[in-house]
Amino acid sequence: MAIVNITNDSFSDGGLFNDFKLAVAHASFCIEQGAQILDIGAQSTRPGADEVGTEIEIKRLIPVIKELKLRHPDIPISIDTYHHSVAQVALDSGADIINDISGGRHDHEIFKVVADYGCQYVLTHSRGTSKTMDSLASYKNVLIDVKRITSATSLPLLVDIDTGWGESDQIAETIIEMGKAGCAAVHIEDQVFDKRCGHRPNKQLVSIDEMRSRLNTAINSKVDDSFFVMARTDAIASEGIDGAIKRCESYIEEGADGIFLEAVTSIDQYKEFKNHCSVPVLANITEFGKTPLFTQEQLKEVGVDMVLYPLTAFRAMSQSAEKIYNSIIKDGTQEALLDIMQTREELYEVLDYYNFEKQLDDKLPKN
Repeated sequence: MAIVNITNDSFSDGGLFNDFKLAVAHASFCIEQGAQILDIGAQSTRPGADEVGTEIEIKRLIPVIKELKLRHPDIPISIDTYHHSVAQVALDSGADIINDISGGRHDHEIFKVVADYGCQYVLTHSRGTSKTMDSLASYKNVLIDVKRITSATSLPLLVDIDTGWGESDQIAETIIEMGKAGCAAVHIEDQVFDKRCGHRPNKQLVSIDEMRSRLNTAINSKVDDSFFVMARTDAIASEGIDGAIKRCESYIEEGADGIFLEAVTSIDQYKEFKNHCSVPVLANITEFGKTPLFTQEQLKEVGVDMVLYPLTAFRAMSQSAEKIYNSIIKDGTQEALLDIMQTREELYEVLDYYNFEKQLDDKLPKN
């Protein structure tokens, strides 16, 4: 297979063939050298690249496809795209294969186009988009913080691993490394890879079978039996409490140690859920979301076992920081704010700083 990138910022050739004549000439040269398939892309997947839009993508692709089909009618042409509209126009122009460079996650309408045309379809995994692939959190980013926390406290640590940050191999590696780093538990969810905040609209879920596969991989990758794998479901928003119950019964059957029931809208939903749930349940009581701010006593009465306050302190700190900087801009000093600050002594006590200083002093040569 020969690759021809009709872009001005390709990471493989630097944009050498971002021209109709150059692209056709290079493709023909590759065929002369023995290429049996041409793979053509008009949307750069280079990390940091801007998305050009479907109109430009089509404008770049179609003349090249048509010309190559005239010159080399027996050579299959594969098109790199994640837009169903581009795929459809390309197939109408003579393309034979669609290489979905988002792994089917970006535009679900592309599945219908592929089915309607009966063409060959290749799913290529890409971590996020060109703009986000270098900035998305990975287990390695989180692992650094896990190690920092577990080295400072013996309290059990529960870590959010989103959808597992990849397919089965990545999920397995994540679980193993989390366990080795001293993490006590994780929760993994049933949204698609390009997930949304649990309290936002338009969340999309994977099938029950796919979520069971994630759980199976995670459970079989435990470094010891005490490691706790919690299944999070976002099903209430789209499938209601009955759908969430159906899913979680299957997740528990697969071996989930606990359930994170996301975006609950009434206390009765917890009660009904617990009537069908044989494992501990976690409530996410986050501010300004879908879930009312139930008290711990209310949650205890309906059988909830754990409560999460994920952003409470963060929101308070962010608001406080904004007020402090605005005050400094206005007054030219922070003196009026001292009474709301943690003192130096209080900070040192939290950090155990004086013990650190003592260790430094002990290393000094004795006179």
